[in-house]
Parts: sequence; structure tokens; C-alpha cells
Amino acid sequence: MNAFQKLMRCWTALAPYNAVQAIEIDGIAELAQWQTATEKVVAELTRLKLIPPFRPPGNIEYVADGTSCKDIITRQINTPFTEGGSPIRLCLVQNSRSFHLIVTYDHWIADSWSIRELMRCMYFQACRHSFVSEFVSGAESEERTQWLKSGSQCLRQYLRHRRAARLHFSDPLDFTTGLSVVTLESDLISKVKEAARGKEVSVHDLFVTIIARLLGDLTQKDRYKPRRFGHGARDRVAIGSIVDIRKSLSAERGRNDQNRDGYNKSFGVCLGFATVVTQAPEQAPVDQLLQKVHRQHMEQKRRSSPTTSLAALNLTRFFWNLYKEKRHHAIFFSKNLPLLAGISNVNLTDQWMCQSGEVGMKIRDYFRVSPVGPLLPLVWATTTFNDRLTICLTYRHTAINAEQADALINDFVTMLRSMCA
Repeated sequence: MNAFQKLMRCWTALAPYNAVQAIEIDGIAELAQWQTATEKVVAELTRLKLIPPFRPPGNIEYVADGTSCKDIITRQINTPFTEGGSPIRLCLVQNSRSFHLIVTYDHWIADSWSIRELMRCMYFQACRHSFVSEFVSGAESEERTQWLKSGSQCLRQYLRHRRAARLHFSDPLDFTTGLSVVTLESDLISKVKEAARGKEVSVHDLFVTIIARLLGDLTQKDRYKPRRFGHGARDRVAIGSIVDIRKSLSAERGRNDQNRDGYNKSFGVCLGFATVVTQAPEQAPVDQLLQKVHRQHMEQKRRSSPTTSLAALNLTRFFWNLYKEKRHHAIFFSKNLPLLAGISNVNLTDQWMCQSGEVGMKIRDYFRVSPVGPLLPLVWATTTFNDRLTICLTYRHTAINAEQADALINDFVTMLRSMCA
């Protein structure tokens, strides 16, 4: 395990840290067909040492027509995995003309790309095609404990976020998670891309700008409350972005390194993070706020911050382990690295599921659900599939309620449309 996985593993002692991916497929689900495909794929990939030798998923749960996928996923993300058992659960939900394959996984074992590749193999096998995995044998971790580098990264992050606002939790130890989902019209994402090009920013910049603005409005009253003498007001809003760093890790090994694909296509967690910190985002004109977000993202990209920030995680885990009480763990990040929300943004337009109809059952839709935890009380998972954007917002019930979550998504869509007008 790398440093991020080890830290995620610590989080599961507090509460489930489960992620979900779901695909909607035309037709009627054949439970036995998918059960056999899953068992064969996991056994073969384990034999080839392309995935860790974890316990294979048990029997696939089957849910008849009429049950809400949202309700099933909400239950899944709040249900812990059994220690020593399989870290993956599968569920088939049959609708009138299609069915959903829902994969829930303990996030410390794998990231989104790894699970999508596992699902690809299952899909091809279920379609009675031979599957060839894109996984390659994982490279051995080259992590070294560099305390000076780790310390400097921790200090930099702390100083940058020391005036960042944090959400109040009515019960810091309650990690019960809610889910709000919306799928937008198919032509909106093309308008978003066009608007981003016109403003010379990225689509991700637009998303983060909107989230910063919305959370600035949500927390405005609390951010300016007076604090103890010598402590400035927490008037900043900090938003985190989860970044896939496979390409960055591969590039570091050099073009001639024969093992570079071991970092690029190995099963596991190859994620880093970057943060944007803005002052009073609710007061700034949207275009001005967008440029601030864009400049910070460009600077972090120039400095390879999503990759270098991982240096601080070993030291972070060291301090985490100094605390013994769960309540100290529950507020650890809100005190030392306060973030109001995080976003995981993925564009799947060119990936396998968009061309799947050529080999078998047609995939109609796909979306992801990211977990909340001690670090992020709100998480936006934005997924573009076949030029259609789906937004999933997970949130801790002790941070905001269901009405506030639905309002945040509705306001997000409204602002997104206005920025594309």
C-alpha cells in the first residue's frame, strides 16, 4: 500500500469509507451469468497477480423492479465491510427495460480507474467474450520516509489553510452519509466545454468555482464570527480536488523505464490531491473568482502539487496515530486541514463503456459515488459519459441536511447553465 491507502485504511476504523460505481445496461439481467463472470475474472486476475489476493465477492445481490438505485447505493455506502472479508460487493437492480450493475468497494483498496477496469473484464466475460485486462503487474512501492520533505509539505498546507472555514458537525463521530443525484440534459456538457474554451479555463475550473461560490454563501454567516485574540477570522473557503496521478508517476520513471506501466496501469490507489483557497468567494464577481481558481490550479499543476502533496501523508499518519480517542481522529482534519468540500471529476467520453454496444449488451449510463470521511464532509462526483453529465453529491448528515444538499445541486446546475449562456 502507498501512503494514501494507509491513511484511508486508518479512516475505516471510524466509519465505512465506501465508493460506488454503477452502469446501466439494456435488457434483462441474468444473475447466474454475471455471478460466473465475476468469479472467473477475479480468479484469473488474482492468478496472474494483477490484483491483490483478496477474498472474491460473494453472491451478487439481486433486486427486483421498482427499487430505487439511489436508496440501494445510500445503504451500500453506509454499510461497512467485514474485516478479512471481500472488499467488493455487487448488486444487480432490474428495471423495466434495463438493469444496473452496482459495484461498492472499500476505497482504500482501489481507485476509480482500477474498479472500472475490473468492471470492464466482468462485462466482457458476461457478454461471452474473452477478456484481456489492461492491468499490468504492479510496481513495488518506492516510498521512502523523507521527514524534511514531509515536514515542509505539512507546514505549507497548514499555513495555507489556517484561515480556511470548516463546517460545524452536530456530532463529529457520526459519519452517516446521504446522497443526492442529478443527470443533466445531453447537450449541456458540450456548452460547458465551449464556455470553458471561450474563457480559456478548464471545465474543472468552472466546477470548482461554482462549488466555492455556493459554499461561500452557505457558510458566510459563520465564517465572520469573532475568534479568540490573536486568531484571524476563518474567512477563506478551501475546496479539494482528487486527481488521478498515474500519468505523472509514469513520467517520473522516464520514457525508457520498462516498468513505467507498472505505475500507470496497476490495480490500487494512484490518487493525489490539490486545493483551492479563496477569500470571500460569495462577494467576488463570478468571472473574477473563476480566474483566481484557474491561476491556482495552473500553479499547482506547474509545481506537480497533486503528486508532491503525497509526501506529507506519511507524516500526517504519524500524527494521526498519536491520538488514541476516536473523537480526536474525527476532528483531526477539520482542525489541521479544513476543507469545505472535495470534487472528483472524470470525463469518460473516450473510454470502453462508450463503445460497449459493439461487442454485447449496450451500456446506457454510468456514474460514480465518492465517499465522505474525516477529510471531506461534502464530495461532488461529476462524471461525463456519452456527452451527458451526472452529478452525485455525498454529504455527512451532521454537516448539512437533505434539503440543503438538494438545494446545492440545484443551485450548481443553475449557475452552470448561466455561465454557459
